[in-house]
Parts: sequence; structure tokens; C-alpha cells
Amino acid sequence: MKEPTIGVLVAVLDCVDTIDAALDSVLSQMRAVEQVVVVDGGSTDGTLDRLASRDNIEVHRQRGEGLASARNEGISILGTDLIAFCDADDRWLPNSIQCRSDYLRRNKDCGAVAGRAVTRTIDGHTIPPHRLDRLGKPVNGHTPGAVLIRRSLLPVTGAFDEGLRIAADSMWLARLIRSKIRFDFIEDIVLEKGLRADSLSADVDAYSQELLVVVKESIAMGARPDSPADAAPSDGIG
Repeated sequence: MKEPTIGVLVAVLDCVDTIDAALDSVLSQMRAVEQVVVVDGGSTDGTLDRLASRDNIEVHRQRGEGLASARNEGISILGTDLIAFCDADDRWLPNSIQCRSDYLRRNKDCGAVAGRAVTRTIDGHTIPPHRLDRLGKPVNGHTPGAVLIRRSLLPVTGAFDEGLRIAADSMWLARLIRSKIRFDFIEDIVLEKGLRADSLSADVDAYSQELLVVVKESIAMGARPDSPADAAPSDGIG
């Protein structure tokens, strides 16, 4: 049987200090991926020069604004059977794709799988005290960077909500969990999530307000108890 193809979406915006490590982690996977699409949101810090110097990636200038828009545009470009995400501040472990794709191969009725994730600080960034206790602790990967999903099932989850500046990932994951798609978690650590002082989720007040939108929709639709709408504030992976 033909092995499914795997594509990776990398969303970037002014990440000159971290983009090389992120792409190196994607391109050096034990199980190689077939397509890497980078969507740049208008970088002005030298990120585009770094991208131009690399082979085996497709770089696209984002038409819209915001992370959700970048994800939606990238998904529309990818032409593979399975889709994964690795943001510019993050890094995959070498077996990240292997263990997740093997799981989907063994479990034909599983539509999406997520590994575990650990958070780390990005060099030169000071992390707020309320986030320090989360560093280095493996948690279930309630973040797209830990997820591998069958492309054919993306219409079930719908697009990333471009009306949410910060919590679009949480909304997408909540919708995935509420759907009839079988979504499993495995024990393998697949992602190192980079934290920076100016990351979107560092804006606690705005993030909390948007998470309320996620929670309200989950309640209205009848969320399962393991929804990321509940998990996001305590995970530190968002």
C-alpha cells in the first residue's frame, strides 16, 4: 500500500533568530516529509533572507493578516495526504513525524493524533513568572504543532477562525475534539514549544477574553471534558 504523503505548514513573522532551528527540525525528520510550505506574514527582520537561502521549502507571502489566516492559506497550498504544523519559534524532535504517522498507519480509523509537548524559553527572552512552572514539563499537545491530521478530514473541523487573534488554535482544537473524528494522544514527546516574552499568548487579558469565546461555543455545542478550551489556560502550550 502506498505510504501517505506528509506536508508541513510553517507560519512565520519576524522570527530571524528561530526560523533556522525550526526548519532544520522539520527537514531532518527520521521520516522525511514531502512538502514544506512557509507562509510569511510580512517579516522585516531578515527572516525572508534566511528563507531565500534554503532549499526544499516553498515560501509564500501571506495575503491576509494574523496567525489564523496564515494557517488557512498554508493549508490551501499543501497538497499532501497528512498535514502537520511547526511554528517558527518551535522545534520538532527527530522522531516527531515518525511516531505520529506510524500511529495513524496502525489505526486506520483515527483521523488525527497528537504527541506530547514541552515548553522552553527562547534565548534572550524573559518569561513572566506565572509561566515559569510550566517550562520543561511534558503535557498533552493541545497545540497544532503536536498534531498530525488527515487532510480529508479538515472540512469537518473547518478553517481556523480568523476573527480570533490569539485563541484561533484553541478554537480549532476544540472543534476537532467535539467532532466525530477520532483524535488520539500518544505518550511520545514530539514538540518543543518556544516561549518568548512578546508571544501572542503572553497577553493574558486578551487571551482570556478570547478563550471565553472558545468556552462559550464549546458549552453551546456540548464539549467533551478533555476540550482544549478547558486545558489551554493551565497547559502553557498555546
